[in-house]
Amino acid sequence: MATVPVPTTWVDGTVVHGSDLNTQVRDSVNFLLGPPMCQVNSVSGIASLANATNSAAITFDAETYDNDNMHSIGTNPSRVIIQTLGWFDIQTFIGYAGNATGQRYMQLRLNSAGSATGGTFITSNGVGVGDAHGAAFSPAINITYQAVNVGDYFEIFGWQSSGGALAITGGQYNTGLTARWVHN
Repeated sequence: MATVPVPTTWVDGTVVHGSDLNTQVRDSVNFLLGPPMCQVNSVSGIASLANATNSAAITFDAETYDNDNMHSIGTNPSRVIIQTLGWFDIQTFIGYAGNATGQRYMQLRLNSAGSATGGTFITSNGVGVGDAHGAAFSPAINITYQAVNVGDYFEIFGWQSSGGALAITGGQYNTGLTARWVHN
């Protein structure tokens, strides 16, 4: 867990030592230059999502960056678990294989316990009937300033209605979730 720096209020006559400057200036600047952040991806993708059925939480098998232990490939790989209290920017995206029929959606949930109906629904995004593309399509969500507590976690879910099972595409920029600390 990252420690959010708490600035000291200096008073006249205070003797400042090197360790004070390190704690109050260097450590604070370093925290702000590299705030808690995690970017995870489903590199191998998953076999497919059933037609018109809420998916299980999408799992992530690769970490592009994680400087605050927010993700584990071995334990709860669908979750990005918040380790530092504050407000976060969240970005998510799911890549669907090409198919010109039906709808494609995704949703972002907080503390869902792996269920597309559990926890707190944050938001969803997708493309409606008649708008689906024959080429691959990736709905995305960008949430600015989502307040979270230590231990809260985000998961994403997919839904599609192509008429049959439809693959989720893998790769760093096809299916993933990014969480970045913004402020306390």
